[in-house]
Amino acid sequence: MDLLNQPVELLLLIASFLSSYSDLSNFTKSCKLLHTHLTSLLYQRDHTEANSSALSWAAQNCVPATFRRASKAGISINGRSATTLLHLAAEFDSVEVIQLLLDSGVFIDAQSETESTALHTALRSWSWGAAKCLLQAGAAVNAGDNEQDRPLHLQAVIIPVELVQMLLVSGADPSALNNGGWTCAAVHAFHGRAATLALLLDAGADVNDRTSGSPLITLAAAGGKEEALQLLLDRGADLSVRNDEMLTVFHMCILRENFVFAEILLDRGAEIDIPNGSGATALHAAIEQSSPKQVEFLVAHGASISTLCNELTPLQCAVATGCYEVVKILLEKGSDVSACEDGQRLPLCTAVRRGYTEIVRVLLTWGASAYFTDARGCTMLQFANEANSPDIFKLLLESGTDLDRVGRDGCSPLYRAVWRDNLELVELLLAHGANVNNEADGDWSPIKQAASSGNLAILQHLVRWGANAEADIVGQRSSLVMLASAGGKVNVVKWLLANTGLKSQDVDTFGRTALHYAARTGKTPVARFFAENHPSIFRVQDLTGATAFMLAARNGQTAFLRSLLDTVGTDALADRDDGDHSPIYWAKKCREREAAQLLSNYSIDAELNLPADFLEDQDSCQVHINTKACYCDICGCHSTAPPNIEAFECHECFSGEDAFVVICGICARDRGKCLQVGHEWGKHVCDCIDEDEKAEERREQDSSSESQDESENEEEQTSSEAEDENEDGNEQDSTSELEA
Repeated sequence: MDLLNQPVELLLLIASFLSSYSDLSNFTKSCKLLHTHLTSLLYQRDHTEANSSALSWAAQNCVPATFRRASKAGISINGRSATTLLHLAAEFDSVEVIQLLLDSGVFIDAQSETESTALHTALRSWSWGAAKCLLQAGAAVNAGDNEQDRPLHLQAVIIPVELVQMLLVSGADPSALNNGGWTCAAVHAFHGRAATLALLLDAGADVNDRTSGSPLITLAAAGGKEEALQLLLDRGADLSVRNDEMLTVFHMCILRENFVFAEILLDRGAEIDIPNGSGATALHAAIEQSSPKQVEFLVAHGASISTLCNELTPLQCAVATGCYEVVKILLEKGSDVSACEDGQRLPLCTAVRRGYTEIVRVLLTWGASAYFTDARGCTMLQFANEANSPDIFKLLLESGTDLDRVGRDGCSPLYRAVWRDNLELVELLLAHGANVNNEADGDWSPIKQAASSGNLAILQHLVRWGANAEADIVGQRSSLVMLASAGGKVNVVKWLLANTGLKSQDVDTFGRTALHYAARTGKTPVARFFAENHPSIFRVQDLTGATAFMLAARNGQTAFLRSLLDTVGTDALADRDDGDHSPIYWAKKCREREAAQLLSNYSIDAELNLPADFLEDQDSCQVHINTKACYCDICGCHSTAPPNIEAFECHECFSGEDAFVVICGICARDRGKCLQVGHEWGKHVCDCIDEDEKAEERREQDSSSESQDESENEEEQTSSEAEDENEDGNEQDSTSELEA
């Protein structure tokens, strides 16, 4: 049935028979004609519900007659319902309903649940007529919602200029802040509304205001509207003002690659080399972004390629980022390839250390020197070794760098390549003429390092190129077989004995064989090899009368001891050194309980006649303090006076007394202990040295300590230097044990 064509009386009759509020609501919504003839019958079920569907519908559809008839029906529009209806009318731009509600006494600035006024609602809904009506009726223009947004903050992109004028005339504050810290002027600047922004500036907004975190001109540039940018420039915006990120508007335009705006700013007086808050120019910032476009624009417009930032030139920064295109642009524009306030960060040094092959190539092409040595003695080839890059090595070698120059660690490039087990670099260096026998500090040559680390392929290659396999470590005469044995490198030991003039019976200055070296470090596979192939070596004694078995006992190498006992028998348990001490004595003396128990068990099982010191209680095995201070209190036979290996002394054993324990270098190396475990030792200066020599000795110690402190302070200058020092320290540690 077509309701619109039915008599009004019939419609009212139908409405009177509807039993529920929802049915009545749906019925009234379906027929607009019914709303124009409302009587009290329609409201008989909702006298207490002023926000009825009929009134809501009327507010949304601008039907003031509905409100009039509701009033005649006795419906009171007030309180929360009135606020809701006013906001509905504002949202749907129902100007006549707004006027009717205001005339009936509804509060114009009543707030919704979000603390918005009807004016907020009208502006958010683009209901310009409703907004104008509310303004004319005196709506509050500086009221804030729950986000403290003022009417001027809202719809800055599309709000009519006329409404902005009305707001300002009514007293709206262009500098009011919302919870985000944005002023009204900042919002309009960001959205690029030049016309409305001009009104706000005329009303007192500060052209250089940066309350929101960025000055207005930076916000306008970020918004991308040239008209707003030009307006602010015309109004005298300061181009040096920085945002919270300490960037000027010019910096921001460059980083966003808005070169049109950057051109405008330069034409209007922007300084191309103005630094940001951290001291970086736009060129430095562009380099950090690895942006060839930005760098190209800046250098084309006159940016300085020599200005420093944190003591770094633009070229140094570009090399550090690893961007080849940027490095090439700077070199083509005339950057000095050798300009550097800090030699350790020379562009070529940085490129070599970080493995940037193409950048190394272009720097060498533009004249960088491969012969550079930094203040700490590092050479370019050392840096290349750190990068582990054969390609960079080739470039440096082709540039004629010194192959054999040692670095700050006393090591040649060849030695470092061997230490890193890099056969490719070893072959490359030797092919270009590196000295195969060039020794590092401490007379530690590449072939000795290869033997110690057990890299047989490198060792064989070094021998083929003429390395002296029979060279000794000066002062100790440790052969390559001994070094390999100490490291447990059986394959190297076998090859050396089979292919060189080295013998298993060779001894060092202390009378120790390769087996002694293996015993001290507990390398059981080496012991098995010698037991099977060179059994006579087991009876060799060092200068103190100690066999390899005894050294193993002193150092607690239980696996090594067990292997020897199972292989060569238990006769070694009765060995005596020159101090008339047995292996079990030394196991107890050095507090190697597990080793002592092992030897005890084997002795009992073998029913041996045990030496007298075998049954000594472990706690009674105390150190005998010699009356002669120039002899070791541990072994009792080694001198502790120079030129022997440096000795140590412990003052903790006899607290409060003048007596102290002296331990020779050999016992210290072999883990000999004083009366208690864990005591700290100091360097010992023997009493047999005269006072002048003692003073000189102490001065040398103090000087060494000061040099070490200075070195440590120097290491802390940069994190990359510290990493290098740690790496070198580890390298020295790897050799010092065998040099001691």
